[in-house]
Amino acid sequence: MAAPSVTTDRHIITGTYDSGVVTVHSFSPSTGKFTLSQTLAKSSPGPSWQYITPDKKILYSVSEGTEANGGAIDAYAVKDEGRGGLEWLTRVPAVLEPVSLDVAAINGGKDGYVLVSASYTGHGINTYTIPPTADVLASSAPAIKGPIYSKTYTLPNGPGPVNPERQDSSHPHQALVDPTQAFVLFPDLGADLVMIYRLDISTPGNLLETGSSIPTPAGFGPRHAVFHVTTEGPLLYLIGELSNELIVYDVEYGYHGTGGQPTIAFHQKQILSVYPEGFSIPEGSTAAELVISDDGKFLYTSNRGDKSFKIGADAQPSDSFSVFSITPGSTTPLAYLYHSPCGGIGPRHFTLNKDLLGPDSGDFITVSNQGSSNVVIFKRDADSGKILDSVAEIKTEQGLGAGPTCVTWI
Repeated sequence: MAAPSVTTDRHIITGTYDSGVVTVHSFSPSTGKFTLSQTLAKSSPGPSWQYITPDKKILYSVSEGTEANGGAIDAYAVKDEGRGGLEWLTRVPAVLEPVSLDVAAINGGKDGYVLVSASYTGHGINTYTIPPTADVLASSAPAIKGPIYSKTYTLPNGPGPVNPERQDSSHPHQALVDPTQAFVLFPDLGADLVMIYRLDISTPGNLLETGSSIPTPAGFGPRHAVFHVTTEGPLLYLIGELSNELIVYDVEYGYHGTGGQPTIAFHQKQILSVYPEGFSIPEGSTAAELVISDDGKFLYTSNRGDKSFKIGADAQPSDSFSVFSITPGSTTPLAYLYHSPCGGIGPRHFTLNKDLLGPDSGDFITVSNQGSSNVVIFKRDADSGKILDSVAEIKTEQGLGAGPTCVTWI
């Protein structure tokens, strides 16, 4: 775990499920060590997802909440680029157990943003408006307003036929704004479909029903998706938590009716396992996250419940990453490449990062392993896509809360 010469410390914010706290750690590239800077319980219970504004000055965290009190969204000011920790600003209510956040710009961001959330146990969605950062820091506007739009869902035909225990009800698991900032997708793990809404530009925060959705195979359990804008046309990659599969769609945009309202459609072109061909998928395995590399060459997934790797001197079990190459113009854009340990159990969330060990130090991947309560940083080969050796780790001994679920670098 050797690191380069001294450079500016970085800061990482981690939401933890079991402890219910948000922690801030400073990271020294010269030593490769983390030091706890701050522990906050304002977003307890369940601060399982975060969104940070592009200028990295305001952080929004979910609080999954309780049956009695419901869920919530908290806003924090990031002080002095993370060196001063987080300052809690305000809280707004949400449908029980929000697990995802995303934003769409209003007038290119000049008038702020619409923040959208998906709530798993509460079977619903919410929207909010957030002002430009300068207005928040000047105390001329609250950091978040709402909810403006709220809706909950049921399963008209009852639990799913393949996995009725996990698909007992509607379970929206992600809010995803499309690249044109005109639509919001909500993958619903319980309903085996992706709901599609259009953002109402005349009333920021309002959602308009499109009357369409993306159905998936029974038992797929759509969890998260990511758009990929390519020169050959836009694609959507969708990961199924329950089936441990990926589906690739062509994305088609158009206009309809008087006034030329935007439309969006999805055409399935590939479905494949997150595991290597011929691999015996472990019972209880659940796919989690998917991320595209900045150059668009590779797709990474995290695979919980795999435990097919042994790591460390004591040969502890580890779950995994899978790596796929991307060929956008192909009829089968994804091709399986590698299967790699994630350094722990339950890799719920991960990010791809650059230059964490100093200028020109290359590419990295940071993963929050919920089951083993550690955050691990790996080196990544940008040319081959391979995940290499670990270079740093945060454990509970360094002040990390139990059950880390999301990581945000400042």
